[in-house]
Amino acid sequence: MIIYVGKDYQDVSRKAANIMSAQIIMKPNAVLGLATGSTPVGLYKQLIEWYNKGDLDFSQITSVNLDEYKGLSGRSYRVQSAPFAGGGEGDIYDVVGVSGYVAKVYKPDKRTTERERKLSVMVSNKPNVMEQYAWPLDVLYENGRFMGYIMPKINGKEKLRNIYVYDKRKGKPWSLFIAIAKNLSAAVHNVHEIHQVIGDLNPENILVNPIDGMVTLVDTDSYHISDSSRTYRCGVGMPEFVAPELQGIHFPSAPLPTFTPESDRFALAVLIFALLMNGAHPFSCTVISGSSSKFQPIDNMQNGKCAFFPDNCSSNMNIPRYAPELSSLPDNIQKLFRRAFIVGQSNPALRPSAEEWYNALEQLENNLKTCLKDSQHIYYYGAKECPWCKVNEKMRSISQSAFNIRSEERRVGKE
Repeated sequence: MIIYVGKDYQDVSRKAANIMSAQIIMKPNAVLGLATGSTPVGLYKQLIEWYNKGDLDFSQITSVNLDEYKGLSGRSYRVQSAPFAGGGEGDIYDVVGVSGYVAKVYKPDKRTTERERKLSVMVSNKPNVMEQYAWPLDVLYENGRFMGYIMPKINGKEKLRNIYVYDKRKGKPWSLFIAIAKNLSAAVHNVHEIHQVIGDLNPENILVNPIDGMVTLVDTDSYHISDSSRTYRCGVGMPEFVAPELQGIHFPSAPLPTFTPESDRFALAVLIFALLMNGAHPFSCTVISGSSSKFQPIDNMQNGKCAFFPDNCSSNMNIPRYAPELSSLPDNIQKLFRRAFIVGQSNPALRPSAEEWYNALEQLENNLKTCLKDSQHIYYYGAKECPWCKVNEKMRSISQSAFNIRSEERRVGKE
């Protein structure tokens, strides 16, 4: 290897251009390996200058562009030399010259035949409303080797968890959370319409526009995808959103089927519940007395205990302090939650579909009213009182009690 040293970037660029131009002159039909990114820009500018003067002829030259991939579609893609994001599976690159597209390039040990086939199925079987997903659009290859895939680039959206949790909701109207729930229902419905299953549906892989509530599902390459001959499994699941019948199983190796449309319906119902109920998980609770260690959401889920349904909970359970009463919702939505969490415990097929949720939420969206005491409080017009005023009053009471206890402890400590 020969190393050339220059005094600055311009000097190095010109030396590199001299070497390359000499090769072109000596061998007019040369094959050149050309890199992308900002580093060789000075070299290319110099070659362009000489070409424009008539000193170089590129007519017989063949270029092999590094960081260039061939799609399953036959289309070529060049990506930026450095990724703008990454994770355990691979890195995400902007696609050069194609606005709105990015490439996910897997790490070498993740470039499996199984994943390649799964993505190929997804490319040929897309949902109707593509704006709702970072769905694979093309499969990428380099010299015939599987590398990754092309997908839409998502801008201006936040993870759902950063929006719906209790301490992040301040200043956001309830109507926004209804819109998010409705749009999420539509996105899940459209996946089920093409006979596919999401699997790991959780607030970390759902992005939301915090202004209008539009939803985009990401990490779609982890979905539970099937074709006529086989299933390409989803190998992960966030326990708080995994249906009771799937709790505790090892998804990468468990006998198929694992995830189903019914398990998606459970996760969807959990997310809708959290959106409508001030961020509360449907199986979360406060414990009236004793230890709460045996009343965690996953334990309650497996035992079929839900504090929001008095006929299906322990006498030692109550709803979380920051959550409104279930009765603040319309009867039809209360019944859908019962089907999702109580009736569906023994018969998952009875869980509400995404389409049922969409229709019920659209109806709720058209039946709202504003609180007379606080104009930021929007709630179901059929509720007896403003549930948000009631929650705020309850939280203030708890804060005051805690303050009184601390004050008493300090007073006693001084005596």
